Amino acid sequence: MHSKCDWRPRICVGLVTYNSALVIAETLDSLEAADPTGLEIEFLVRDNGSRDDTLALLQRLAHKVGRLRLLPGGDNVGYGRGHNAIFASTDCDIYVVCNPDILVEKDFFARTIDFLHANPGVGIMSPRMTFSDGTLQYPNRRHPTLFDLALRRFLPTALQGPFRARMARYEMADVGYDRSVDVPFCSGALMVCRADVHARVGGFDDRYFLYFEDADLSRKYQAAGWRTVYNPDVMVVHGWQRAAHKSLRMALVFAHNALRYFNKWGWQLW
Repeated sequence: MHSKCDWRPRICVGLVTYNSALVIAETLDSLEAADPTGLEIEFLVRDNGSRDDTLALLQRLAHKVGRLRLLPGGDNVGYGRGHNAIFASTDCDIYVVCNPDILVEKDFFARTIDFLHANPGVGIMSPRMTFSDGTLQYPNRRHPTLFDLALRRFLPTALQGPFRARMARYEMADVGYDRSVDVPFCSGALMVCRADVHARVGGFDDRYFLYFEDADLSRKYQAAGWRTVYNPDVMVVHGWQRAAHKSLRMALVFAHNALRYFNKWGWQLW
């Protein structure tokens, strides 16, 4: 699919890696294949001190993928701070925050350009996300409350029955995922951002090591008068590793950043 408009923006896809050797090559392949028309796109990667073969693999790929540029890394500075370092190293019109476990469709860039061109008030666009088997994910969120987070993190699955409607509401399942809607809290797994707006709001708040940096960024765009919107016509496959549900350390990071988020934006219990 070729873009329907004449706008040919400079695009940077930023990827922050950490022990991503099993997924990053396929992600870069899908990004390369999504530009059949020769757009001005670069892929910038910062590795956050991987302990597997990620960095060696990226160095080999950099010799094959002309658009791939590796930034100095070495320390695990967190997701948002890693992206801030990438963003400071590029000059683009569209900045794509991209997880290393994302596969984009071949019309990803064309559909993205058309949507942003047709919707000048949109600051962040988030896509439709599925698992590899095509099952729909529900990454859209309303602004989090303490009650919603407690339900999702601490309530055993066997006891969630009476609260399923509430949980579905938090994931915006009541609105649905078949039409474009404004989303209070866009997922940081993939966020298409207008670079000029991203610069004005200061990018990610790098005090969040992981978790809630995307909720915070969404609110910063909204506070500056920009819409944050879900677009089901742009589709990606997302691996989605829920580390906070598997690791005590990451669960503590999640809780710490939740406190930081509520201290910044106000405490909402219900």
